Amino acid sequence: MPFTGRIRYDRRVTDGFLDLFHDGGVARSLTEYARKARFPVDLQFRRNPKTGAEHASLYVGLTSVLNVYSKPKRSNSPAGGLALDAHRTWTDGRYGFDASWRETAPIEEWAKRWTDVENYLEKVIPAVSDTSHARIEGAVQAAVSAFSDGTRVMLDREVVPHFLDTTTKRAVLEPISQGLVAALVREQPVTSRVPPSFGAECDLLALDDRGRLLAVEVKPHANSLVWTPAQATMYARVLQAWVEDDSAGTPGWQAVIRGMLHQRRKLGLADPFSVEPSEPPQVVPVIAFQRGASGRLVEGLWRVQQALLDHGAGDPSLEVYQVSLSGRWDRIHPEPGAGDPHV
Repeated sequence: MPFTGRIRYDRRVTDGFLDLFHDGGVARSLTEYARKARFPVDLQFRRNPKTGAEHASLYVGLTSVLNVYSKPKRSNSPAGGLALDAHRTWTDGRYGFDASWRETAPIEEWAKRWTDVENYLEKVIPAVSDTSHARIEGAVQAAVSAFSDGTRVMLDREVVPHFLDTTTKRAVLEPISQGLVAALVREQPVTSRVPPSFGAECDLLALDDRGRLLAVEVKPHANSLVWTPAQATMYARVLQAWVEDDSAGTPGWQAVIRGMLHQRRKLGLADPFSVEPSEPPQVVPVIAFQRGASGRLVEGLWRVQQALLDHGAGDPSLEVYQVSLSGRWDRIHPEPGAGDPHV
């Protein structure tokens, strides 16, 4: 599908590529790791809506330990198949990653090599899990992603829409970011220095039982929480711009969301979820932070949110949750007349 519109977000992959990770597919064990490994493991699919390039990434916490790239046959090259790669920290040979895996090989050849690929994963997954990044932030994000209570389902992580060109990207992002920064600079709700801008990469995208899209900012308790209302609001407004831009086009934002959910459900990575995306579309900013954060940090979060609301830059639909390492979400609200929230 050629790129149309101003903003495009679509991480559905082709059926043929998805089948490689399903029963009988050469890479089916990656789905097993994501579903059953007792580590913070997740499998995500990626597709470039401009070029059609697609790949899958097996994450441990926030680190990609294996990327599987589809390499279709082209007219000037008869070769096609798959190529593998990973973060360079983990592919230097200590864990069994073979440098030749970066070269494209046919599916039949990968079927012969896959035991070696799994041997690499058996070594690298525990090693990455033992790093501080994976133990803290990665564990929280994995727990938030995996927990299911019938009220929401996670669709994607590291969510960044594609833009028609650089001019379009700046025209969408800069007014949102500048409006948030300007409100905080005027109000100075906390003593910390206001960031010069807010980025557009959303930690998690979810669909809830009301058909709303949730733009989720995930924070472990060790990280500062104070700017998260601005961050989550930034993500939600960027994604809102996408759904509005893609409402009347092809494939349409609802088809994208339904398709991504269907593909994750097919692999057993998402529970059955029959709700339909809302119309008109609604994207809600959400903060999910690990239980145990100090009252001072949480009070700063609410001060920032109130400052944004006071200056017309905030989103009153913002939802804030404490999450456990099991992934359970507990909604919190600001306590009237006090800095600390209550559950």
